[in-house]
Amino acid sequence: MLAIARVARAARAARVASRRLPTTTPAVVAGPALRQLSSSRRHLNATPAEETPSTSKFFEYTWGTWLHNDKLEKARRQTKFDVDSLTHQLHTYKPQAGLLPPTKQSGISWLDHNVAALLGEHGRQAKQISSIHEGKHHHVYKIDFDGTDTSLVLRVPYKLESDAAIARKIKSEAAVLDFLHTKAQLNVPRLVAYAPDAQNPVGSPFTLMEYVSGDLLMKQWNPLAEASDNVNDDLKRVIDPISDFQAQVNKYTFTKYGSLYFADDVDPEHATDEPAYTGETDDNLVNRWKIGPSIEQSYAKNKRLLPAETIKQFAGPWPRDSPDAIISDLAQLELENARQRLARVAANAGGDANKDLLREQIKTFENFAKVAPKLINPHSPSIMHVDEQFQPRLYLPDLDPLNVIDGPNGLVFIDFEYAVIKPFLYQQYPQFITYDGDKIYDLENEIPEWDQLDELDQGHFKFMHYKTRNQHLWEHALNDRSHDLIAIASPHIKNLKAPYVHTLNISNDEDHLYVEDSMIALAPSWQAYTDAQLTNTEDPDYPIKYDEKYVEEMQSKLRDYQTILSSEPFAAIGGWVPQDMFDNLKAQGFIEQDHNGNYSIAKNKVLQEDDADTE
Repeated sequence: MLAIARVARAARAARVASRRLPTTTPAVVAGPALRQLSSSRRHLNATPAEETPSTSKFFEYTWGTWLHNDKLEKARRQTKFDVDSLTHQLHTYKPQAGLLPPTKQSGISWLDHNVAALLGEHGRQAKQISSIHEGKHHHVYKIDFDGTDTSLVLRVPYKLESDAAIARKIKSEAAVLDFLHTKAQLNVPRLVAYAPDAQNPVGSPFTLMEYVSGDLLMKQWNPLAEASDNVNDDLKRVIDPISDFQAQVNKYTFTKYGSLYFADDVDPEHATDEPAYTGETDDNLVNRWKIGPSIEQSYAKNKRLLPAETIKQFAGPWPRDSPDAIISDLAQLELENARQRLARVAANAGGDANKDLLREQIKTFENFAKVAPKLINPHSPSIMHVDEQFQPRLYLPDLDPLNVIDGPNGLVFIDFEYAVIKPFLYQQYPQFITYDGDKIYDLENEIPEWDQLDELDQGHFKFMHYKTRNQHLWEHALNDRSHDLIAIASPHIKNLKAPYVHTLNISNDEDHLYVEDSMIALAPSWQAYTDAQLTNTEDPDYPIKYDEKYVEEMQSKLRDYQTILSSEPFAAIGGWVPQDMFDNLKAQGFIEQDHNGNYSIAKNKVLQEDDADTE
């Protein structure tokens, strides 16, 4: 079992690595011509070499390998851009004075007040560009300049979503970053410029912002820390500042649901006289931002082939008095996506998804569409401070110690992708403390014969206990700072919104099984929830009619899927393996390649190693 355990440990480590910043030496470009290249550096004043930036590894994805379709996955993560044009723009752009709306020039929107503060009134010559991070959605570069310690961060998105989705995402994140810095005056990087598409001199969509040095707050986070006198204090050193930041964001309520944009970036039909929020007294900020369609990740993920106009039908914005439409439209979007995918597969017009699986998805989302508008009563007398719960509030899904830098001037929060304005009750806990399993608060009193269990079983229950503890600390922090919003912690609310949450979190086609399972689990409690006026209907009959055979079939398929995720290394993270781990496992013979170029775990090798270990 030693070899199996070794590969399993590697897979668990990969899941952690998929959320962490590596510590490898960054690749660097330097010099005005930006042509001289080594595996780690380029200097901007160097003599041109044969290999140009457009063909160099400087733009390629190098931090991992996919067991399946590796070439395709890496091609989608190649981030070519015109380095010389970028440095020329930074050297020659002349900002205007004052706090102005973004200045649009040649496809690039500039935040002039931040340009002046960071680069001066006459621009600066870049001396070096470094590749510092290859994340889930972006390749991140650092730009250093002559004559100053100021640096900028360039984020270039991967081609994982449609061009329209990438454009909306960049526009909205730019507005959110500006709102948090300018209006809320929170400690976030200053936005310098952004381009939503490739129609600009740089030749790629991008975001350019202030660089912040320091260590990630994640270095202080130990979620599985053993119980001790100080463990809660240690955990709260990470939880509390993130909860403080969320509480500051929650102070602001908006006029409708959707996502935030600069006024000039919303489509004409959304550029109305209605402000994003009311009560603004600063003339520079009046109507600076507007609310447009939602850019929550579920509106783009796995929908590259779905027409943009189709997505717009279901993406809002939604009026303040129709929060249920947010959930209903998501159900309709997923249903339409599954139907169109099935039609393409049936017509051999693209896609390799399993037809039967797509038909199952369609059935699931037809069921979800039936229950979606009835899940939660926005006027329920049983929900504490229900009006506050349904106020349109800004939800930042990437609040995480991975996105907090302990810098020279305190903690700085970064990364506001997929931010959306919706009821607090519809929001999710930050990923780093999310736990949906059984709760264990006291190991010795809640687990029978705790002292008699072996180390493996105790480890399993300890994991559940630590995850329970961490989430409990988060809920305490929320209650202390925003007591009116604590109803989100109710187990009944969690049950009612579970189909919505599982739909938002779909990554793989089989994940629809979690949506169906949560709707099946909701059925026995529906009448009680309706009697308590928690549901958005007075009808005690559950909207979905399940038969026993279908329920057993879906639950069996979910168990099989969970078995695959737990037994096949790296399946839970889409077959991605960190590069150093991949190289080591391949060199040891634990990963093998087939004639199609795909990789797999060499099960015979694993079994041979285990047989040798037991002899």
